[in-house]
Amino acid sequence: MAPNAEDFLMVEATGTTRPLFQSKGPLLPSILLSTTVFGPSVDPPAPFTDTSAMTFPLTAYIEAALELARYDKLEDDSFAGEIPKLKGVIAFGKTLRECENELRSVLEDWILVGLRLRHKLPVLAGIDLNKGTHGRMATSQKA
Repeated sequence: MAPNAEDFLMVEATGTTRPLFQSKGPLLPSILLSTTVFGPSVDPPAPFTDTSAMTFPLTAYIEAALELARYDKLEDDSFAGEIPKLKGVIAFGKTLRECENELRSVLEDWILVGLRLRHKLPVLAGIDLNKGTHGRMATSQKA
């Protein structure tokens, strides 16, 4: 038996559901390919969650590290920035803003290289990036 229009619901971003079609009768097969269509035996997904308040481990680690940053004004009126707990994370800039941006970039690269080479990274604000529970790390080895 072909599914009818009343068997399908569309889930809106607010989490509410409404009929996908207003007419009754058999559906065309091309309609069944839509990702917004849910059949009678499939539960609709959970309501949309605002991810702007979510914090991801890598982002939280970067923010925690930047809170430890120290900046110095040099004799030539440029700036130097470093994160003392993270060996080798240092940057320079003509302005404080430029130095801050460069330090963030250096920090991001330092983390990625450290993870790739499996260096032991310091735990900051209780965040341990050394644990492999936050996702799969890409490798160059073939499976």
